[in-house]
Amino acid sequence: MEIDPRGPRLSAVITTIVLAVVLITGSAWLLAAQVAVFAVGALAGLRYAPYCLVYRYLLRPRLGPPARTYSPRPISAARSGRRPRWSSSPPSSAHRAALPGRSWARWRAWWRA
Repeated sequence: MEIDPRGPRLSAVITTIVLAVVLITGSAWLLAAQVAVFAVGALAGLRYAPYCLVYRYLLRPRLGPPARTYSPRPISAARSGRRPRWSSSPPSSAHRAALPGRSWARWRAWWRA
């Protein structure tokens, strides 16, 4: 199943606006509503996420077909469980001094993996 990238983008815009309003007003009810939206999307999947449903039934019929569709699966680096090669460099000597001996050894083993 391929998805139209404009649906998740609309969801991101609406979520940003809702969370900005929550920060400005301090509304616990609005925050709870946004948490419920997140929960429905996480438990039911992208197909049934509330903001994606708004896009699918209200906006997409009025727009042309998307130029490109995407797979909803995560990128391969996120699926592999390994550190991507472009991640941050090893800690400096000042940071190493702050790490206990065993933590530094664990981090070094992870880095070399």
